[in-house]
Amino acid sequence: AQFVLTNPRSPRGSELARLRELADGAGADALVLPDLHRADQLPANRPLLFTGSFFTALIGEELFGG
Repeated sequence: AQFVLTNPRSPRGSELARLRELADGAGADALVLPDLHRADQLPANRPLLFTGSFFTALIGEELFGG
């Protein structure tokens, strides 16, 4: 599996740098996209699961929810 790490669109900020450290430490395949705004920034032809905060889930809805 490949993980896509991004910032939620939240006024509170995020711990993206720490999340990246944890992914690296676990040997995870992680793509870091601090500003995810377009679907073409994501890997093509792969299943996607948006998880995290409500703000992160909203990114998926904005990109693919129509």
